[in-house]
Amino acid sequence: LFTPNEVNDSPAGTGDHLAFDVVANASPFNVGGRQSSPPTLPVVREVDLCWLQSYRAELDRRVALLKTPNFDSAQHWEDRYKTGGNSGGGSYGASARHKASVINAVVRERGIRSAIEFGVGDGANQALYTDIPAYIGVDVSPTTVERVRRKYGGDPTRTFVHYDTFTPLGGRADMAMSLDVIYHLIEPSVYVTYLDNLFGAAESDVLIFAVDEEKPEGWGYHYLPRKFTPYVAVMFPCWELRRVYDLCDGCESVMHHFVRAENCFEKKKPCLLGGALKPTTEVLGNRTFTI
Repeated sequence: LFTPNEVNDSPAGTGDHLAFDVVANASPFNVGGRQSSPPTLPVVREVDLCWLQSYRAELDRRVALLKTPNFDSAQHWEDRYKTGGNSGGGSYGASARHKASVINAVVRERGIRSAIEFGVGDGANQALYTDIPAYIGVDVSPTTVERVRRKYGGDPTRTFVHYDTFTPLGGRADMAMSLDVIYHLIEPSVYVTYLDNLFGAAESDVLIFAVDEEKPEGWGYHYLPRKFTPYVAVMFPCWELRRVYDLCDGCESVMHHFVRAENCFEKKKPCLLGGALKPTTEVLGNRTFTI
């Protein structure tokens, strides 16, 4: 299922990364980058809304068991930056360099012209994204957005925007990125809306650096790792996991590279319970599903 190969375009001093091609899920039309030919006929894949209902119920159940079930992730980061805090160790040193080397390699390989990052943090990483022609960074903290605007104010290729999770941004980029973010999103509504907005903002590629494992007890009051790839597979069936990069020995977080299948369209599958449609409405990010 996995074929290891070396990625040797890391900046000096960062070392090589072990990457795994997810052969079973890779589309033959995506392998090799943007220049490959699309299929002659469109591909239609179903979004299972019944699965979404049960998944949301399970998320709610798990969060209710936490010591901090009413945690507000947006307020947490605003308070942290307002009092002089930073984005954490993952935004500095070898960890930041390893992530940036993979991002820059994907940009070159896939011919990415623009990228949007959901969770810009304190702006430490962005100077390392040397190969992204046009970059948009968004964050839930207005304090940090203002700071990074001042920091990169002289660079016309960098734009920073305050991000209200439940307000669609509008517009899209070739690639969307999420680095060390989703396990901080304790609230189920924020978590699923964030993922919806992330994939909704990308034309062709999505990068997620995170733990893909269930840890119901969390790692403290603002860490709750979840296995997110099943959610992506069901809710965004046109997106295929192309490659996984293991950036360091012993690290639980890895870089996941998703690619949108060419000429693929998603169709919502109605939720049939007891042979009849259950009349309900599910709001997920910028989409409202009436079932």
